[in-house]
Amino acid sequence: MASYYKHKATHSRDIPYSFQCEHCTKDSGPLTATIKGNEAQYNSPTNKLTEKQANILNQDAHKYLINRVYQDYVNATEKQIYSLVFKDTCPHCQQPQSWAVSGLKKDLMSWPAALIIIGIIAGIGTYFYTDSNNIMLSVIIGGIFALAAVIVLSFKYIQMNVKIKKTTSASHKYKPIIDWSVAKDLINEKLQKQ
Repeated sequence: MASYYKHKATHSRDIPYSFQCEHCTKDSGPLTATIKGNEAQYNSPTNKLTEKQANILNQDAHKYLINRVYQDYVNATEKQIYSLVFKDTCPHCQQPQSWAVSGLKKDLMSWPAALIIIGIIAGIGTYFYTDSNNIMLSVIIGGIFALAAVIVLSFKYIQMNVKIKKTTSASHKYKPIIDWSVAKDLINEKLQKQ
């Protein structure tokens, strides 16, 4: 059986932003959020990629970055859902901002759902692809992943509720000011492909 080398690439873009604190009302000053695309991977039998293979890897990484930036842009500008890469802790009073709760709500089910799916696959795989065909072992493995999903969901839910409680005392509700112009080329590229 041939062995393959995994070549990986991730593209990212720094997005400047700032916000006025909802608690102390001071300006945060210039901040930077780094949006990263999903990791692109190219499997090759050699440890060095040809120029064509490297171009394919970089094109995939660029495409993933375009998709992520566009998704974050649409969520922020149209739905007022701010990605977790936009940190909301005030540099002056260390208090969280209410606009960041939307990102926590959106991210609430991502890891638990992934753990449930992995648990189902692992349980079915254990049953069909082991010598014993032991249903109890499959149920135990699936149960472990389900328990992990409940723990992660509980942690995220508690984290979100703590932030909600901290932000309800804010006297003003502001939105962050995000400079999407630095990613306009990526956004336009996505719009041209639609």
